[in-house]
Formats: sequence, C-alpha cells, structure tokens
Amino acid sequence: MELIDAMRDVVRGAGGRISEADYVRGILDTLHADGSGTTEQSVKSNAFKESRMVDAGVTRVTVGSARTGHKEIWTIAAADAMLSGTGVPGVTPAGTPGTTVINNGGAVWMGIEVADRNDYDEATAARIPKASPGFVESPEEELEALCDAHISMEHTMLEGPKGCGKTILVAQFCFHTQLPMWRFNCSEGITEDDLVGFMTAVGTDGATDTVWMDGIIPRWARNGGILFADEFNAASPTVMVWMHMAMDSACIVLPTGELVELHPSCRVVAAINPPEDYAGLEELNEATRDRYAMGLTMTYLPAASEMTVIMDQSGNYDSSLAREIVALAGDLRRMKDDNTLGCDCSTRSLVQVMRLALRQSQTRAVERALISKYARHNREKVRTTCRARLSEFGAV
Repeated sequence: MELIDAMRDVVRGAGGRISEADYVRGILDTLHADGSGTTEQSVKSNAFKESRMVDAGVTRVTVGSARTGHKEIWTIAAADAMLSGTGVPGVTPAGTPGTTVINNGGAVWMGIEVADRNDYDEATAARIPKASPGFVESPEEELEALCDAHISMEHTMLEGPKGCGKTILVAQFCFHTQLPMWRFNCSEGITEDDLVGFMTAVGTDGATDTVWMDGIIPRWARNGGILFADEFNAASPTVMVWMHMAMDSACIVLPTGELVELHPSCRVVAAINPPEDYAGLEELNEATRDRYAMGLTMTYLPAASEMTVIMDQSGNYDSSLAREIVALAGDLRRMKDDNTLGCDCSTRSLVQVMRLALRQSQTRAVERALISKYARHNREKVRTTCRARLSEFGAV
C-alpha cells in the first residue's frame, strides 16, 4: 500500500476527522500491516506535506482558537462542509486548498468576488449550491480555467464522456462564487416556453389579465450566474438561436419586445458528450464552437482521486471496495476504447455502486448499478471482468 492510500484510509476510517497523533499512529499501523518497514519519523516527515495531503483528499484544521486550539486532520470534503455552514462550528481550516468563507462581506475566491445569496430572490437563491458538491480537480486544473474564463468575460465549452464530472465542476464553481446555476438539459426535449417564457392569464375576483412569465434565459439574464447547457450537441435550433443571441449581443429581446441586458456576471458554459460515443449527437460546427473562448476536454480522474470522489459522494468509506471498483472501471474503459464494449463506465455509476453497497452485497450492488446499464449482449463480458477484478463478486 502507498503512503497516500494509507493517509486517505485512516482519516476516512475515523469518520472524516482524526487527531494528529492518531493520524500518524494509524498510518504507521496500516503500512506495517501491509508489510512496510517505514518508521514513525518517516511518516511524520511525509504525511503532513501539503501536496501529499491534497492527493489524499485531507487537510489540517485547527479546532478552537488559533492560540489555544489543537490540530486535527479532516477530509477536505468535511472541511468544505464546515465552511458552507453545514459542518461543525468552531473549526478553522489551516490551508484547505481553494476554499474561502462565504457570505462574509466582500470575500474573494480565486480572484472572483463572492456574491451574497441574500441579494437574490428566493427562487434564484435556490439555484446556488448550499454545500460543496465535492468536485476534485485533475492535473488540468479545471476550476482555475473556469475562473480565468469568468474573469475574462468569456464563455466555456466542456467536452467529455457522461458522468466524468462536467456538471459537478460547474456546481463547484457556483458554490464557491455563490452564483446561481441555471441548468437545463438539451437532450430532454426542452421547449421554447421553458427556455424563453410564455404568456399566461392570471386574475382575481373574476377579472383576468395576460402577463408574461420569464423562462430560464430571461431569468438568467436579469439575475446573473452561469447558464449551463448540458448535452449541448443535442440542442434544437431554437435553443441555439436564443443562446447565440445572448452571447453575441450581451442582451436578449423577448417576444413581448422587451430588451433585457445581461447581468455583468452572466456567463455560458456548454457541456457536450463525444458524438462518436453516443447516438443522436451531432458534431458542433465551427461557428458555434468559436463563441466559446475556453475549451476544456475532461476525462476520468486518476485512480487515487476517483477513489476519493466515489467515497465522499456515496458516504461509503470502504477503501478496499473503492479501490477494486475503480480498478474495475479502468478495465471496462479500456474495453470500451478497444471496441470490446459499446458503453463507457462513468464515475457516476461507481458512486451508485458504492452507495448501494452500504445496504446490499457487492454482487447485487454491481449488478444493479453498473452491469444493468450495458446492452444485454455485453453483460456477460462485464460479469467476467467483475469476477476477475472484484474479491466478493458472485457472493450474495
């Protein structure tokens, strides 16, 4: 077992927080049980290095005041939850990467002024994530790229397979900046009424009047935030026209004739899936792509990072199971790449397996959350791969 694996396992095994002394002792015991001859001094020298802690998904916190408090090791997810107001009070992060206290009057995150959710109406504020979604950056530093695009007043296109983190990336950005996330899925038959708005009759005491009801795009234009078009390469011409109008002229003209200028924080993020991998998707033309100054190609995380994600998002901290499930995903993705399988294996599916495995056997969790998503003629190939990779597959 690697040191980083031991660091991750010890903190998660303690429920997400542990004293520094128990952290060192737990890592040492774990490595010795795995046959390593490492020393306590070596653990102390290496297990507190910031780069290794980031890779393990943990951070140091000070519990109590800076002068009289004591140090603990927390998962980064637990520290983010505390910062968002959903965690334990009285804890001050000691260097949690990329986080900041929100709603503190003038806070700044990665060069962007953090908005105050109290400035929004209730319906708009509900679109701001209340807790960290748990996105973990790859070496491509996707969050930093989104920040650069936002500061430069540019729009972003994300390209990558389903379930690799495109939506969670945008939600993480909105959590830190406290900007609303106006999400819609282009492949789900969204109508012009949903997108733009419609006229409707309202009235009381027998009298009626006809009023205009804003759709997603006018509400985004008035309030600001991120307009997130998921599966954008499945968008209808109507969707394209309205998005291009907003991006090209910094305003929209409603069917009522009203001109709505875009709020200064308005940005568009479009997410597309590789058209060669999914039926019914089209390659975007050059004119459409040219409107997006920032293009990010996303894929699945390295194994150690993906383990962190699926444990944090599922609430299942069985690191042995997570390690096997991520290794299985690697096998299945390679089979997809060489055309042995016709379907990818998403991080989202791995989270679902881990969550089901809290209450069901490994076999049933994998069958129901992963194998069932493959075409019938491919399922036995996937089962064979599961038997080779998973220690308890086949046991009910």
